[in-house]
Amino acid sequence: MFAAQLEQEFDQPLAAAESDVQAILVDLFGTPDAPRLPATIAEDPSLAGLIDPERLVRAAGAVSSDRDGAHVGLYREHCSACHGISGDGRGPAALFQNPYPRDYRAGVFKYKSTPRGAKPTREDLADTIVHGLPGTGMPAFELLVEDEHRDDLEGLLDYVVYLSIRGELERRLLLAAATEFDYASDSGEGSSAELGDRLIRPADHDSAAAAYAEQAEWIAGEIREIATEWATADEQVPTIPPQPDAEERLTRSTPPKSIALGRELFHGQIANCSSCHGVDGAGGGPLADYDDWTKEWTTQLGLDPRDREKLEPFFDAGALPPRPLPARRLTLGGFRGGSSPEEIYLRILHGIDGTPMPAINLVEEESATGLTSTQIWQLVDYVLSLDDRDDVARDDVARDDGARDAVARGEVAAVVFESGAKR
Repeated sequence: MFAAQLEQEFDQPLAAAESDVQAILVDLFGTPDAPRLPATIAEDPSLAGLIDPERLVRAAGAVSSDRDGAHVGLYREHCSACHGISGDGRGPAALFQNPYPRDYRAGVFKYKSTPRGAKPTREDLADTIVHGLPGTGMPAFELLVEDEHRDDLEGLLDYVVYLSIRGELERRLLLAAATEFDYASDSGEGSSAELGDRLIRPADHDSAAAAYAEQAEWIAGEIREIATEWATADEQVPTIPPQPDAEERLTRSTPPKSIALGRELFHGQIANCSSCHGVDGAGGGPLADYDDWTKEWTTQLGLDPRDREKLEPFFDAGALPPRPLPARRLTLGGFRGGSSPEEIYLRILHGIDGTPMPAINLVEEESATGLTSTQIWQLVDYVLSLDDRDDVARDDVARDDGARDAVARGEVAAVVFESGAKR
């Protein structure tokens, strides 16, 4: 699919490049049945603990159980139907979901505690797996937090990181093939190792040893760069300042003044939330926008996502039909990235990667260039005040233990799934 995008963008065939890239990836990462870590990750002390090879094997492969009752093939059993074997987000059930399942290969994730453009932390991924995403096809796997299933959760986390590193390297290699190597006159047959003018398959390295060594060093550097972003994600999590009047909030409701100030910011020029989320968060903003995964192969190439005829080559390559991404209707409550004040604070501060929801510029003092932490908290208070459902519905979609029990009983399915709203 990414190769089809590059072929359109650079007007050259990449069939041979795709074949070369897959041979390199298999050599470095193994296969879905027998995954392995590239030496660049396995032998680098700074990346120790990023992915455990034993847990990786446990999460991969066909679904089965060993004699001790430990499950293997966890990803294929629980995740691949939606996210695909390679993590491309195009599993057999993907077409029937709205929004589509996440494609891990770009290394971009929506709901996380780190800044826009940064990788999520391991805890961020675990939160999504354990709690799911209300209003989407992503279910909650709450049993995984129990001690007896903790290794299963850790294995799935390892496998998602593994697939994302592998997928991001795949994209970088294909981009290099389109822009830096000589595939322009490609016949589509095999790989060329001559003088290193193409990506060199491991099986061909003897015929171009020097060029192969140079390419191997370059690829190792790419892997190290991607893996380091994952390994250092925790360092980018901000310290969230306490809410103003935090002690008073323990004994009374949210101060009305804070909500009023938050409403002014919501409709003001700096935050300008109402331009997308509508007046008082009731929706009605632009409906023709799309997420970045769709824009990459449509609008960024000058193609209209609604023009099915022009998009036919991408559909042939496996693309799913583009779907508009309306801004979240805030009056529905039950946000996908979490409904706690702290989680909403992070959504406002960092935005939502892969979507039009931008990050805000955090400033020390009130100005026309951004918001202070106090102003962000005022926006949080206002957003939380917008929930126009009754107390029972509000409690049902809150992410506490009682709410999860309600979801399990099916009591809030209509509230969450009939809305059709998306973030």
